[in-house]
Amino acid sequence: ALLVGNPGAAGAAALPGAEAEAAAAAEGYARHELLTGRAATKLRFLQLAPAFEVVHFGGHSLVNPEFPLLSRLVFADEAGVEQSLFAHEIARVRFPRTRLVVLAACSTASGVVSRGEGAVSVARPFLGAGVPLVIASQWDVDDRATGQLSLAFHRELARSRDPVRALRAAQLSMLRSGDPTQASPDNWGAFVAVGTTAS
Repeated sequence: ALLVGNPGAAGAAALPGAEAEAAAAAEGYARHELLTGRAATKLRFLQLAPAFEVVHFGGHSLVNPEFPLLSRLVFADEAGVEQSLFAHEIARVRFPRTRLVVLAACSTASGVVSRGEGAVSVARPFLGAGVPLVIASQWDVDDRATGQLSLAFHRELARSRDPVRALRAAQLSMLRSGDPTQASPDNWGAFVAVGTTAS
């Protein structure tokens, strides 16, 4: 797995939950690469992502409802200067080995609904680039709650090897946690599986 957490772009709000979730989830994969802070550059992501079966992004995303192909994931360069990976750039990358992309960021499944295409979102170009399944969010999400959900998801994925089952199990674990904040659907209901698990 390639796991990206809290790219260190100057001016962007820090996401300590995203960084912690990526580091903890990495321990469940025998072969992994972890990119956090200023090491989480756009170039490094594009170099590494196509070689991994699972790709996880925990950071900021920005939706452009008027021009969906300008929706973007936020990275940093080594000096901390913000870099954007736009939806139209993702569409030009090939992901021959990647079976799953997890976009643990705000509104990554949200976008203008196109007739016959569904929501044109940051998740969609990954599908077009050959990734069968993307886990993405339908609305803005909380850093801490998303971190908890993501970690539960990756642990279940390591056990079941079924991303849809893993997402359901992670959501149910939050619903049944007994913690009113975690149990609120606002904090786990945003995430959906887009695509197919068929090989």
